[in-house]
Amino acid sequence: MLSRSGASGRGPKKTVTPAGSGSQEFSLGPKFGRLFGVRRPGAALAKAVASYRTPKRRLRINCSIRLTDKGSGRRMFAMSVVLSFVITLSYVTAAAQQSPAARQAPVEVFQVLELPVSLTQAALVKTKTGYQLKCQLSNSSEFEQLGLRYSLAIIDSMNVINGVITRNESFRLAAYETKTVSFKPPLKLTLKGDERLVLMLEQVISSDYLWNVLNTKDSLAAYIAGDYSVAPRVIRVLNQVDAPPTVRIIY
Repeated sequence: MLSRSGASGRGPKKTVTPAGSGSQEFSLGPKFGRLFGVRRPGAALAKAVASYRTPKRRLRINCSIRLTDKGSGRRMFAMSVVLSFVITLSYVTAAAQQSPAARQAPVEVFQVLELPVSLTQAALVKTKTGYQLKCQLSNSSEFEQLGLRYSLAIIDSMNVINGVITRNESFRLAAYETKTVSFKPPLKLTLKGDERLVLMLEQVISSDYLWNVLNTKDSLAAYIAGDYSVAPRVIRVLNQVDAPPTVRIIY
């Protein structure tokens, strides 16, 4: 509870009333406040200690703080301990709030411009059974897209490829449509957090055509090494499996 009381020649004085018996009184001189760039250190610390909250419960510290011009070395040391304790709790709380963001691993996408489907905003989202690929798909063609195949390279901190995963995924993407998807089932991966993840599309399937990248391995390896001179080569062939049946007219 904060109370204000006047003192002759010293202006208003702020105190924090102890919450119970056995509380101690500490003095915080102005010299100590100047070390931290605080004009009125006693009032600032009193407010921080009285109003600090953790995510689960309110932190209660029983102490009484008075602003005085004469400081004691022992009391200043005690106040520095309390101040360090509050700052440490602030850092722990901030780290706890950032933990959900660490469950997503960003994925770099090697774009193949000749394909009718582009994949952007890719990330591996951690689940109980593995990592799900979440991304945004955009169809730039007049054909409905039915699926794709991609390669995901895992590179360590020394820029060495530890492995490449190839997956086929099915979906339905109307002509000129863009939407966000999450592919299932999840990938069985063990990530440390410092890996570089690079994804490249190998094949796009529509009801009428197939788009295939011929030199996936060479172009992906060159891209990872920083050599952008090896461009992916794409060919388009008829889809004789998923194409709708044609009507034959016999005269």
